Amino acid sequence: MRAIGLLAGVGSLLREAQDAGFDIVGNIETRTPYRTGRHLSWDLNFPHAALVNRLDFTQVFEKGTQVDDFFEPDLAIGHPPCGSHSQLGNSGQPADKTTAERRIMQARRHARVGLLPLYTQHVRLLRPRMFVLDNLPKILTTVAPPAWWHSELPGYRLTFITMVNWDYGTPQLRKRLWIVGTRSTKPFTFVPTKQRVPGPLTATEAFEGLPWEPWKNNPTIGHVHVSPHMMLTGDYRTTVKDFSVTQASQLGLGFLAIPPDRAWPYTTRFGRLAVKIGRQRLDFGKRSRTLTGLPSIHHPLTGWPLTARERARLMDWPDDFVLGNVNTMYDRTALMRLTLFTGKAVPSGFPRYLMPQLIKHLRRT
Repeated sequence: MRAIGLLAGVGSLLREAQDAGFDIVGNIETRTPYRTGRHLSWDLNFPHAALVNRLDFTQVFEKGTQVDDFFEPDLAIGHPPCGSHSQLGNSGQPADKTTAERRIMQARRHARVGLLPLYTQHVRLLRPRMFVLDNLPKILTTVAPPAWWHSELPGYRLTFITMVNWDYGTPQLRKRLWIVGTRSTKPFTFVPTKQRVPGPLTATEAFEGLPWEPWKNNPTIGHVHVSPHMMLTGDYRTTVKDFSVTQASQLGLGFLAIPPDRAWPYTTRFGRLAVKIGRQRLDFGKRSRTLTGLPSIHHPLTGWPLTARERARLMDWPDDFVLGNVNTMYDRTALMRLTLFTGKAVPSGFPRYLMPQLIKHLRRT
C-alpha cells in the first residue's frame, strides 16, 4: 500500500506509516524550513522518497518517483498548521500592549485558517482512498467546523477523533483532534484505548540512557548540546535580576535559579516584572510540558536547552528516526532547525496505535 505526506513536516507520521507496512512515496511540503533543512532529517530518513512543493514534477523526477504514484494513494497523512490557535499563541502577548491592542491581536490570530484549505485542495486533487490529519480541537469551533470539512470534501465519510497523547504513551498531555476521511461507503470507526498505552511517565524515564552533561554528546542520534558561548535566539536576552543573559551557559544558570515549571521572569522596558509564557525548566518527576517550535523547554538538571534527541524522546520518536548524524555540523542554524522540526510535529504514540486500525479498514474496503 502507498502512503504520501500532505504537509507532513519532518516526516514522523510517515515513519509510523512506513513501520506499519506502507510504502512512502513522498511528502508535499510547502513550508520553507522543512525543504531547506531536508539534509538534517528528510533525506536521511527517506532517501528514496520525494520531498516536493505543490507537486513540482522536476523534484519528483530527481528521486526517480513516478508522478502517478502521488495520485490515488491508499493513505495521505499530515499535520497542516491551522494558524495561531494554540494556547501559547494566544497568550504570549507583549506585556507593554494595552488590553484593546491585545484583543485585536487575539482576534487576528483567531481568524487565521493556516494551510487547512491547501490540505483539502490536495485531497480533492490526489483522491487518496483515506486521509488522516492531526490538528487542534478548537478549530472545530473556530475556523473549520465539521460543516466546513463536509463541504470541502464531499466525497469522503469523515470521523472526528478528540484524544490526549498522554493516553497513548507520550509523556506530554497534548490534547489533539484527528480527522479521518475515507472514500469507502463504510465510515472509519475508531476504537480508543481502555488504559494508558505503555510509555514514559516522566522526563526522567524519557531521557533514560542519554548523558545529560552539556559536554557529553552523541551525534550519531542527534544528542548534541549547544555550545556554551552560542548566542541565544528568542526572548531570553532580557535582564533578569540584573543578570544579562546572552549565552547558553548563562541561560542554564538562570534557569537553575528558579524552580522547575516556573516561567522565565524578566523586566520589561517599562520596568514591569513579567514572565515568558512557556519558557520553563522541566521537573524530572513530572510529565513534560508541551513542546513548541522554540527552544523553550529546558533540562531539569542543567537548565540548558534540550537537545534534538531529548526533544524527540519527549515526542515518542524512536532513536533511529534520524536528526542529523556524525557528518552534521550542529551549528546554530542546524540546532534551531531541529528544534523547529521536533516542536512543530506529532508525537508517535497515537499514530503508532492508529495505524493498524487504518490498515484494517483499508483491507476491508
